[in-house]
Amino acid sequence: DKLSFFTECKDIEEFPKSDDVYHFNPIGLVGEFKTSKKGCLTKEIFDKIFPDAPENKRKEVLDLFNTYCHDFEINTPLRVAHFFAHVKAEVGKTLKGNIEDLTYKVSALKSLFGRYFNHYPNEADLYGYKGKISKAQYLSLSTLEKSKYTKSGSRYYKQVANQDEIAKRIYCCSGTDGYFLLKKGGDISGIKYKGKGFLQLTWKGNYKKVNDILKNKISDLNIDIVTNPNSILNTKEGMLSAMGFWEWQKLNEKADNGDSDNVVDSITDKINFYTKSRQKRKNYFREIYTILKD
Repeated sequence: DKLSFFTECKDIEEFPKSDDVYHFNPIGLVGEFKTSKKGCLTKEIFDKIFPDAPENKRKEVLDLFNTYCHDFEINTPLRVAHFFAHVKAEVGKTLKGNIEDLTYKVSALKSLFGRYFNHYPNEADLYGYKGKISKAQYLSLSTLEKSKYTKSGSRYYKQVANQDEIAKRIYCCSGTDGYFLLKKGGDISGIKYKGKGFLQLTWKGNYKKVNDILKNKISDLNIDIVTNPNSILNTKEGMLSAMGFWEWQKLNEKADNGDSDNVVDSITDKINFYTKSRQKRKNYFREIYTILKD
């Protein structure tokens, strides 16, 4: 009955008065006139954006993105380019969701995370790194001097940063709101909800807000990044949480402002204000946007 438009149109002067009658099968009607939800990116394009990622990882990420790009409206060249520029800066060229690196020296802990370490400065001395040198510098040392250093990653330290203890303090979020709580010694919640995923989601409160968006946006989604925060290291949870964060922070609106460096910076401000990768994000954006425009 709702589709019986002839009844409504019969008195319109311009409406055809022929005897032709048009019948639509309901299934055919849906098939012909529903909104198209084709994926936003082809494999060929995505391979150009992430040429260094393993083939299976590219396929996994692309399938997820194409399934949900319209739900989150990351579906124009500008929006897609901005989105993946930041993803690439956060997780690298191999598309592997990772954990935030908290390798900070003592002075950096005091300057960047003063709301905790200004209260307990001796703990910065305990857990920040000291005496960092390169491999070449290490190899030039005497055997006695080498014994004073510990290798971590590609560097050598007189004192290696204790990332878990740092996380417990700077990301302590065991209060009711899920955000910073000043508590001597911190809390295990700091390790659970430090930066993870494709856009390095932090804080229990933020995990909850993104999780709520995902459940409201995708009704049949069966994930819970609040109860299981390490699940965000999986490709599915990591990618969807990035898209949920993008919507929560209204980053499509910022992306629509154009292709200037200032626009990239405005998005960086929301994702990781203190990052040292601002220029890298701008470079990635220009590369990806050129691919999409072409």
